Amino acid sequence: TGYPVFSPGQYEGKCRAPYIVIMRAGLEASPRTKIQGYQMMDVIEYVPIRDYGKLNEVHEKVMRALTNVSGCKRPASVSGDAIESEYQAHSRVITYKIPVTLDASLAAGRQRLGTAAN
Repeated sequence: TGYPVFSPGQYEGKCRAPYIVIMRAGLEASPRTKIQGYQMMDVIEYVPIRDYGKLNEVHEKVMRALTNVSGCKRPASVSGDAIESEYQAHSRVITYKIPVTLDASLAAGRQRLGTAAN
C-alpha cells in the first residue's frame, strides 16, 4: 500500500500521515465444527484529521492489497468512519475472518464454556 503498518500500541502521538494498524480481534468457532474456526483480524486505517478526504483513497489501496492475502478475499465487516481525538485522526476498521484450525484444547475449552456451536 505504501503506508506504514504498525502493531497495536506501536505508533504513538499525533497522526501526521496515513498509516495502518493490524491487530488480532479474537477467535470465532465455526458453527459447523469445533475444530475449525476463524481468526478475526482488524485492519485500522488512520489519516490526519485535516485529510479526511484521503480516507477513501487509503481504504481502496488497503482493500486491493489484501485481496492477495490468503483468507482476505472479502472483509467480514467495515466500520463507519470515526474521529480518534487522541491521535488527531479519522479512522476506519476493516474486519476479516481468516479460516484457521483451532487448537484442540482451545476448542474443548470453548465447548465447555458454551462458546462453540454443537
